[in-house]
Amino acid sequence: MLTETEQKAISLFEELSEEKQKRILRYAEATAYENILQFIQKNPCIQQKEIYRRFPYIPSGTIRRKLVSWEQKGKIIRTKSGDTYSVKIK
Repeated sequence: MLTETEQKAISLFEELSEEKQKRILRYAEATAYENILQFIQKNPCIQQKEIYRRFPYIPSGTIRRKLVSWEQKGKIIRTKSGDTYSVKIK
């Protein structure tokens, strides 16, 4: 159930043009990814499944793809650890 404030925010968002909505969503996505990187920095060798728990509003598949991308770009190191991965900043 949404609060009154959340309902108002959604209503205001829906009144924006499609282009403005897209810009806001791109910004929110970039901010979420930056928050994930900061979380990894503050929690060295954090398990990937813990990242999923910390950011439940981002689908785990989306997080996984971003982590793989960051690994390929050399931003992070992922090491298999049981049924998950340990993740740390490179």
